[in-house]
Amino acid sequence: MDIKTAIETRKSTRGFIDKQIPTEILEDILTTAFRSPSSTNVQPWYVHVVRGEVLDHIKDANDKLFNDGIDVDVPEPPLTAIHKQRRIGLAKDLFRLLEIKREEIDKRTAWQAQNNRLFEAPCAMILTIDKDFFENKYGVFNAGLLAQSICLAAMQHGVSTCITEQGSSYHSVIKDYLDIGDDEVILVAIVLGYEDPDFAANKLVSQRAPLEEVAKFY
Repeated sequence: MDIKTAIETRKSTRGFIDKQIPTEILEDILTTAFRSPSSTNVQPWYVHVVRGEVLDHIKDANDKLFNDGIDVDVPEPPLTAIHKQRRIGLAKDLFRLLEIKREEIDKRTAWQAQNNRLFEAPCAMILTIDKDFFENKYGVFNAGLLAQSICLAAMQHGVSTCITEQGSSYHSVIKDYLDIGDDEVILVAIVLGYEDPDFAANKLVSQRAPLEEVAKFY
């Protein structure tokens, strides 16, 4: 698969078959992704690869806090009009595929809970960054490059992914089960697995703003 095709066809997968990813494939994905660029080669990132019982414990703990109405540790920032419009557009397309109507609040809440359960994926990679770089825009930018590289490298092995902030938003849960030091800040989770082709949400292809809306040529 060439680079252009990989970028254009990468998508967020939210339904997986019950199949584990071999360790050697996960290692190869990360070895490739760690070639991502970083400012002056500081490589401020860490990746915690979670599977099996530990991942199940995190899913269950996230689920309990969500059902108990506990707020996440990192609330989302407010969105400007255009960004809010794009998010709403994504939600409409997703719920249309899932056949969930706007007034079906229970079904919408149940779907949100699936995000907290990391879409029942067999593997999750929790991305953290050295806290000294967290307030530095370049440090977070570097981690973003790594996240994209993980998703693209996974495609080479037929592994599908979804980057989710919500799935890792209960930082207290993540820290209860993983060896995350005080010098690390949790950023996002990337779930990985083999796509379930029959899962309706996996047919979603999110829209992109037209070139003239987001790029200026001089």
